[in-house]
Amino acid sequence: AKDDAARANQRLDNKVVSHVRK
Repeated sequence: AKDDAARANQRLDNKVVSHVRK
């Protein structure tokens, strides 16, 4: 469960970072 949450969080972070990075 912890891994799943971390994975989902990382995916969201990646999407946000991609948007903010640009």
